[in-house]
Amino acid sequence: MRKKASISRAVREALASRPCVVEALKMNIVNYSALARFLIDDVEKRLGKKVNLASVKMAIVRLARYETVRRESLEKSLIRVIGASSLTFVDDIAVITLWEKGAYKMMSKLFEKAEKARFFQITQGVGHMTFIADNNIYEELRQEVPSNFIEAIIENQTAIVMTSPREILETPGVVSYVTSMLSSKGINITQFISCHTDSIFVVNKQDAIQVYMTLNELIEKFRQIMRKHD
Repeated sequence: MRKKASISRAVREALASRPCVVEALKMNIVNYSALARFLIDDVEKRLGKKVNLASVKMAIVRLARYETVRRESLEKSLIRVIGASSLTFVDDIAVITLWEKGAYKMMSKLFEKAEKARFFQITQGVGHMTFIADNNIYEELRQEVPSNFIEAIIENQTAIVMTSPREILETPGVVSYVTSMLSSKGINITQFISCHTDSIFVVNKQDAIQVYMTLNELIEKFRQIMRKHD
């Protein structure tokens, strides 16, 4: 039993660096024998000894069963969270990034702007801060912030805000699922911000309608699934 457990662990570790293969396992579309032949050298290196091909295949089969059950459970959670979400479209915004020292010097003025802004978000990174604001506030900032404080500016942006139930705070994979879907359509996310139950996707204005429609169709699809199971 100890040998089998070691092989199982080595197989899990070998697959951990191959997320696409793991996804295929979850979908039950993998040839187990072919995958065992593909992984056996990696497994043997991890264990430091020769192993039986059949043992590697059996470890893959057990892992596939586990991942399938886990995927089904996760999908149910994703459907509940995304299906209960709603969207808000915020057009005409810009992204401005300041060097951290400059941002601190402007902080009181920035918060004054935030109070009257139609849309305003602040995120802090390592050595800089990014502000996302509606165009009116952005134009004021451009006039008042010294140019040497500014690291980067991205104009003509739109925010799509997905507001979800509190369950999103404890549900893994929601953001990954949505961003993967957008990525598959060739859409670049300029900024992503998570604010409690809000997932904020900032994208180029030219992509905004496609992003909104994609997310709206996904929400409606999951709502239909939820109604069928009620």
